[in-house]
Amino acid sequence: MNELLLNIEKALAVSDFDSALNYYAALHSSNPAFFRQRPFQNNNHRTHVQNAANLARRDLYTRIQPFGTCSGRLNAAIENLVGLKPLALPELQRPSYFYVPCLRDSAFYDESEFKGFASIKEQVSSLLTDYANTNHQLGSQNYLDDFANLPDTEQWQALNQNKWMSTTLIKGGNYMPLDDERLVRIRELVAQNDLATCPPHAPEMFISVLKPDAYIPPHFGLSNVKVTAHLPLKVNKNAWLEVKGERRDWANRDYLIFDDSLLHSAGNPHIEERAVLIFDLWHPDLTSEERIAISALIASQQQWHKSYGMLANVDRGTY
Repeated sequence: MNELLLNIEKALAVSDFDSALNYYAALHSSNPAFFRQRPFQNNNHRTHVQNAANLARRDLYTRIQPFGTCSGRLNAAIENLVGLKPLALPELQRPSYFYVPCLRDSAFYDESEFKGFASIKEQVSSLLTDYANTNHQLGSQNYLDDFANLPDTEQWQALNQNKWMSTTLIKGGNYMPLDDERLVRIRELVAQNDLATCPPHAPEMFISVLKPDAYIPPHFGLSNVKVTAHLPLKVNKNAWLEVKGERRDWANRDYLIFDDSLLHSAGNPHIEERAVLIFDLWHPDLTSEERIAISALIASQQQWHKSYGMLANVDRGTY
């Protein structure tokens, strides 16, 4: 450890911040306790912890700042992401990962705002109906199994008892193996939509099944750069989706498109399960240039996270 600290100090003395950051990452890998220890051994220890976090955040900003030249609102989003400037988030819109200001926060959207959606929806409709009518098990796994930080509340724990099932077609942009050729065809058709392509967070595509009496408590999605589309497989007049206080059902609709960065919830107070196909679309207000920049930005941020993300907040509470 002493050799790494010496190398860090030498690198900082000549403003070689990249080398210093690499040494800090190596130190964290070999001795993570050095960054967690409180109280600090001395002022030099405190300074190293603060330097490591500052250099990590600096490196993130250096990587993603160029994407902000695309538009003022994307630049503001980047400055918020790296902590340079706070954004005033609406009370009912609190995306947990990435927020771009000055995008509409409508609860629901019309299909006419999404190029080709209506035509693709019509093409896939009969396949969805046939699949639903000939399969007794529309959801193959507990959807919440993939969530490591599930809220520890009675409602979420009740939902986690195989009340929300799913069959995944695309996960984080990766096409999943499928045994049913109809699902493969459904995926091919739906993927012709303008899917929000920003792995590893999107696009997602899966069949979502709410069992009888299932209730999804109010929550927020990851980002407002995408909206969520539903196509029905098996619906009833009692199942509902509520977004920002506006409640709709699927019984007399052949689609729903909503902003899941807004507070939303769902329920199925019915004796039969409710099943819909869910997938991610770009927010219709984003320009093509912004969409390309966001995809590249998120890819760059994810690479940074693997290399230096563990250092970004080691100085929490030290100032």
